[in-house]
Amino acid sequence: MKRGLFIGLVLIMSLSGISCNSQVKKDKENIVAAVSGNIEVYYFHYTRRCVTCETVEENTKLAIENINKKRVGGDAIVYHVLNLDDVASKGVADKFKIGGQSLIVTMADKKVDITGNAFINAKSPAKIEEEISKATNKLLKP
Repeated sequence: MKRGLFIGLVLIMSLSGISCNSQVKKDKENIVAAVSGNIEVYYFHYTRRCVTCETVEENTKLAIENINKKRVGGDAIVYHVLNLDDVASKGVADKFKIGGQSLIVTMADKKVDITGNAFINAKSPAKIEEEISKATNKLLKP
């Protein structure tokens, strides 16, 4: 009984992985075309952070550098890292109604919060790049 349950769970996880992989290829094709306008990415954190928080910051930086390298002309995505313990960051955090570690993509007065997906995929700059691309596409829709 336990062996059958284990095999069933492994099968379900394998199928989920296959379906997710097909979506990744589709999104990566849209990364270069999707980025235009004044897009900014803000990573908010506290002074005291765990390894995952530091990894999200570094891999977000790598993802944005990768997106900006693929762009042919136009504005680059601007990346801001703000410490919520610094008084100077309070105004920006209040503007976006941020109360904790967050990763948001903004354009003008619109924002997309990708914090959850970024932390789930913290070790993968490619996945974070994909999330930034999705958020950018969403912001660019009229």
